[in-house]
Amino acid sequence: MPVRLGVSYGPVVINQNEDIYIGKPIVDAYLTEGLQNWIGGACHSSCENGPYFYRTKEWGDVLYYDVPTKKGTTSMFALNWGRAAWKECYSLCNGYWESIKEPHIQEKYLHSISFLKDTEGIYTANGFELGITNGSTRTR
Repeated sequence: MPVRLGVSYGPVVINQNEDIYIGKPIVDAYLTEGLQNWIGGACHSSCENGPYFYRTKEWGDVLYYDVPTKKGTTSMFALNWGRAAWKECYSLCNGYWESIKEPHIQEKYLHSISFLKDTEGIYTANGFELGITNGSTRTR
């Protein structure tokens, strides 16, 4: 099932009994998700303020990447969603996109395939988080 998500960090108020959810991070996550034009996920800049975000970067769970958006690309931390099962994710996206008739949906799959190609085998190196810009790595 194709999924796209936005992740943010910060204080929120949640009252499950009353079904109340309030907080800027909820809005930031929603807007970050809606900005993207692929199957994948990205982190709002607020995530960098999270107390353990540095570990997420060190472990290679996120990569600084030019995330495909509806207006081009935006450099931000992307979830390294293909890392655990790269071959399976690539096969699924690559095998499915051609059967889709709508060009705007095909484009989302093609952006995801590009991400998988760009990030194959990329995790971390020498304690620096790696990012990808147009197929070449950079540190951030």
